[in-house]
Amino acid sequence: MKLILFSGLPGTGKSVLSEEIAQILQIPVFSLDWVLGAMLLSEFRVQKQGFYITTAEALLTMLTQRQFMLGQSVILDIPANTIAERKRWQNLAQSHSAAFYGIETICSERSLHRQRVESRRRKIPGWHDTVHWSHVEQMRLVREAWTADEGEYLTIDAVHLKDKNVQTILKYVEEST
Repeated sequence: MKLILFSGLPGTGKSVLSEEIAQILQIPVFSLDWVLGAMLLSEFRVQKQGFYITTAEALLTMLTQRQFMLGQSVILDIPANTIAERKRWQNLAQSHSAAFYGIETICSERSLHRQRVESRRRKIPGWHDTVHWSHVEQMRLVREAWTADEGEYLTIDAVHLKDKNVQTILKYVEEST
């Protein structure tokens, strides 16, 4: 079993790459944005700051645990902005004897990154197509960089062609098995 975590700022390719890898490897992909969209469509409304994210992450944790109980792998598409969040996913994988693959998505060209964010049209029911660039800039300030203490991880840059990034990810996941 595997837990493949796609982590990064909005517009860096997490969703596109995680969905492509999911199709190739035949592994379900669970996305924070899709869970949040479902919550908003169901009129699940609470005013407490951060409640949506906390609840959505709890749902993703349960979905992941269930897949592991069935002996199946999981791909997660979630920002995982802190070391603590990424360690929590890594520990969950370890507790189920699943291999953990951390993938950090970035876009090293700021103008391209902004263009990608502003032109997104994701069509997630109940959820917005994109975020404002100012939100991405705020997230960049609070995001904790991946560290060697977190174990092996792969950084994928959106400036490269999608096919090249997909091949790099497949090589990382297959060679580490």
